[in-house]
Amino acid sequence: MKNYTFSIITPVHINHEPRAKQLKRCIASIHNQTYPKDLIEHIIINDGSTIPFNVPSYKWIRVINQPNMQRITAYENGLRLAKNELICLLDSDDTYVGTYLEKVNK
Repeated sequence: MKNYTFSIITPVHINHEPRAKQLKRCIASIHNQTYPKDLIEHIIINDGSTIPFNVPSYKWIRVINQPNMQRITAYENGLRLAKNELICLLDSDDTYVGTYLEKVNK
């Protein structure tokens, strides 16, 4: 069976610390995937956040900064930047179970 490549798009507008913590949890859910990380790119669209935040320096994460244009526009920009075969959308306050990408691949 072929292993597909995935682009995961996450728009985020961080304006308080709880939202930054949610993003960290979101990123951790990708980090904890059973799927090979070399087949994943996680595109985080910073949609004009008003407070600074950090993301881990994993080579499968790309952070794109844009002025605040709202979530749908952030998703559209992420879709244009996605390089992989399959696209997954993941809000910054959500997570994937550890086998999510593996199951989608099947």
